[in-house]
Amino acid sequence: MIFIMKANKALQKIFAVFCALAVWQTVSVIVDNRLILASPLNVAGRLAAVIKSESFMPSVWFSFSRITAGFLIALAVGIMLAVAAGRFHFVETLLWPYMITIKSVPVASFIVLALIWFTSGSLSAFTSFLMVLPIIYTNVLGGIKSLDIK
Repeated sequence: MIFIMKANKALQKIFAVFCALAVWQTVSVIVDNRLILASPLNVAGRLAAVIKSESFMPSVWFSFSRITAGFLIALAVGIMLAVAAGRFHFVETLLWPYMITIKSVPVASFIVLALIWFTSGSLSAFTSFLMVLPIIYTNVLGGIKSLDIK
């Protein structure tokens, strides 16, 4: 019975994907302009061509390594800041405006500034750092605050 229910959920999700593709195709036909909205088949064909190119895997590796570096740096910095903020309340107070700003300002706004400040190679690391830092900091600090002192 459970297998049938799980299979049913999987079929529902497959159906939802096909419906989304049908809507995409229909809107693409209505718009009738590949620059504004390409069809799913055009996108799949272009994706296949890009994957076959020699520069695809080096580009993927370059992006992956930079994003991973940004994540790991944010993980380390977030934990260190949260531990400091958990130990010393004034550190939490000092960091509060920065964390609120990072969380509330759209990442696209930071990217515009980052394009001026950094090279394009380090942009993905900076972006992933900004996205991960407040999450790690907030959750680790919340965990530290919820610890039983005893």
